[in-house]
Amino acid sequence: MLTVLLLVSTAYGAGTVTLSLTSPSNGLLLPPGSSVAWTITASVSSGDNLGLAMISVDLAQSASNPAFFDIPPAQGVPSGMACFDRSGGISNPPPGGQASGYCGTRVGTAGQRNLVQIGGAQNVFGASFGGIGTDVDVDQGIGQGPQGQVIAAGVLTAPSAPGSYTFSIQNAIANTLTQVNPAPQWSVVGPAAPTITGGTISFDVCRAGDANGDSYVTEGDIEPFVLFLTGLQTPSAAARCSCDMNADGILDGEDIQPFVEALLAS
Repeated sequence: MLTVLLLVSTAYGAGTVTLSLTSPSNGLLLPPGSSVAWTITASVSSGDNLGLAMISVDLAQSASNPAFFDIPPAQGVPSGMACFDRSGGISNPPPGGQASGYCGTRVGTAGQRNLVQIGGAQNVFGASFGGIGTDVDVDQGIGQGPQGQVIAAGVLTAPSAPGSYTFSIQNAIANTLTQVNPAPQWSVVGPAAPTITGGTISFDVCRAGDANGDSYVTEGDIEPFVLFLTGLQTPSAAARCSCDMNADGILDGEDIQPFVEALLAS
């Protein structure tokens, strides 16, 4: 790894790159197995640079989470960032089974790996390197629009263990362009000051099958489950979450079989 870090210059500063992590599931109570979408966005300052040249950032799970898993790679390279990915740009080699190293590499203890070094770099050297950096035309202004630039997006699956979960972006490194020259001349980059604003998302996972809210799944959950399912009683938000056994946002017959399985397994 660390391929993208080769473009870090220590000559002078070049503006700021503000990174944020967002999710529509942030702050919500979710059933186990729910899909949790996430997005990392970069906003680059204007007037003191010519746009993003390189970006690398990690996505990590909190050590206090009730359960851990290997964070899946980002889902592809966003529009506008193709020049940061191999073969046109410069990014890490694709890890086993992944299409692109731009989407991050899972690192750490098996079963609880974080996603590190998401991102890549434009080729500012004016010449390609035999299979990488084949795009020698440098793109200006990336990240400087009013909406910034999506760096990566992906999906987590809410674990089965109930409790509060937190994920954050860390270890951000960024370069921006300070002078763009036509190939075969080099373009000049400088290390930007990366800042993280709103770099954390959190959500709670309810206990699947705990219809009566006593923190256990027992025969005492059968009656309230049936009442909620048939509409004879309106569930609280926590009860609705616990009874939505297939995490599709609806209480219906599709929840019965997984409820029975949870009951038998308790």
